[in-house]
Amino acid sequence: PGLAYLAGLLHNFGHLLVAHVFPEEFSLACRYIEASPHVSHGAVERHLLSVTRQQLASTLLRSWKVPDSVCSAIRYQESAGFSETHFNYANLLYVANALIGAWATDDRESHAVPNSVWERLGLSASEANAVAQEVFEGIAELQETARQIAS
Repeated sequence: PGLAYLAGLLHNFGHLLVAHVFPEEFSLACRYIEASPHVSHGAVERHLLSVTRQQLASTLLRSWKVPDSVCSAIRYQESAGFSETHFNYANLLYVANALIGAWATDDRESHAVPNSVWERLGLSASEANAVAQEVFEGIAELQETARQIAS
């Protein structure tokens, strides 16, 4: 659970890394993505930088001696077919990203998780969706609590 939690905390580290190290390219990527939301972030990043944010983040984290399982999770979080060593962490991030994407866009179809991912993880899609729904229903309450704390 600890490594899965760490992978979740660091899953967007590459986004911050690209913004900091390549600010001009990051700004341009944001404009490309806004203009063409159907194009994946990775495709835009590969076009502009010849590398994705996940590749950059996992390489840097590996150099910092972060466990391989977390580095693999960061690197392959957008790969539904990833089934190599430490696949469970990467697949969990894949599922979490898909559930968040489905909730944020209200588009379940384009964020559907392949059955192979559910099978590899030994999870049920219906149970995961039920838990996600419970979490998302509590977001307004969480945001209100955060506002009260900030005041």
